[in-house]
Amino acid sequence: MTLKYPGIDYKALSKIVRKEAGDIVERVLTRNEMQGVFPGCIGVGSPFIVNDPDTYQPQMLFTAWSDVSGLARQVWVADIDEDLSVRNMRRIADGSLFNVTGLNTCTAFWDDYNEQWIFACTAYGAPKQSYGYFIFFDKNWNIKGTQVIDFAQTVDTKTWTPNLGDAGIGLVPHFDKGLTLSAGYNNDRSLFYISDYTQRPLPNPTRGLPLVIKDTTLYRPYQASNYYSHGRDVHQLFVYNGQLIMLSEVIANTKLWRIEVLFGPDKDWYMVANFNMVGKYHFVNPVFWPHANANYTHMTANQMMHPHYTTLLGRPLLFYMTSPNWNAGGSRRYAHEIWVQAIKPEEAFNPAKNLPLAMGGANEPYIVGKIPIPTFGAKNASIYIFGAAASGTLTLYESTSPYHIWNQTATINTTTYSINLGSNKIVVSNPMPYIGIATDVNISEWMVYLT
Repeated sequence: MTLKYPGIDYKALSKIVRKEAGDIVERVLTRNEMQGVFPGCIGVGSPFIVNDPDTYQPQMLFTAWSDVSGLARQVWVADIDEDLSVRNMRRIADGSLFNVTGLNTCTAFWDDYNEQWIFACTAYGAPKQSYGYFIFFDKNWNIKGTQVIDFAQTVDTKTWTPNLGDAGIGLVPHFDKGLTLSAGYNNDRSLFYISDYTQRPLPNPTRGLPLVIKDTTLYRPYQASNYYSHGRDVHQLFVYNGQLIMLSEVIANTKLWRIEVLFGPDKDWYMVANFNMVGKYHFVNPVFWPHANANYTHMTANQMMHPHYTTLLGRPLLFYMTSPNWNAGGSRRYAHEIWVQAIKPEEAFNPAKNLPLAMGGANEPYIVGKIPIPTFGAKNASIYIFGAAASGTLTLYESTSPYHIWNQTATINTTTYSINLGSNKIVVSNPMPYIGIATDVNISEWMVYLT
């Protein structure tokens, strides 16, 4: 028997206790709460927190749907308070805006110059896999305009058409009106750059990691490591301690969705004089992220998806979406819920505390490569080469600066290693802060493992 004392708000008290304990694991929004404003709602997902530009009231963007396939997703907004109470849910867009099945994922930031929100998403039923969808809202989330951007990139008449899938679009605005974007599904994930986000329409994006033509083949070096990805999907791009960070949902070897953190370059690399460095080295991802599993016993703990990190509610929080077992049938398969967990960003987003780290790529022209790879203070860098077409040489470049490697300046250390036909492993002890690799023979795949 539980004693109840009149006048005590036990729900509010429990929130305070959890906050003081620093161990918040809590449901934020479910289909049950949505039934009053969205009858027949099956699931909710893709949370993204912003602040009203005038009142600073926190608001949560999210998607909601009522179809059993989970494809006809609508975009909603609601007020969310620091105690995680959600209220005033309102639908602001759906697939009919672009004549697509549904709008998937939410990302937005306030464009003060034009007094409007810039919202980005991908879409189910898009007529072209490389289309990204942008909506311009006024302060009260009324639609002012739209734009569809094709992220396909062309070099010397050869075109690379990335698959954006349902992975969404990450946005990081800069003080000089530049805009870094991340877009793409799985190993097509890359950084892009828009020169002036205040222009309407938005200028076409340029790819951060340039395409390379060797002989008659067009290569697109992977921006995000393809090692251990197994289906990298919905993601968020943000800045922590001046460094670009990418959170992704990723399907693990256990066939369960988990959350992955990828460590990227300095957010201002694009500003290097006379040299567009944005994204010109790979995001590095950990083999296991220690914060990938929330400590709760809810039945949906089998899946963690749609990650979103924010401090706009007064403390570092990781929002994510849970769902029943992936193979569940009928309406339960997409009965997603939004949950939240308190995390320690100084641990979660510190590469040195997440060793080992791994990165890799396939079918890249490393005979013309030399893309800087950060080592984050690792004691060893194990370089794996697979599918070498013949015996040859691997050249290792080391430097304290990624620019020196990319520009091949005299300040880099160069070491050569013999490689044989097929697979090879080279271990480098105490590598410098940045390394680069290049071979004089074609290879099918490479991996760098930092420990």
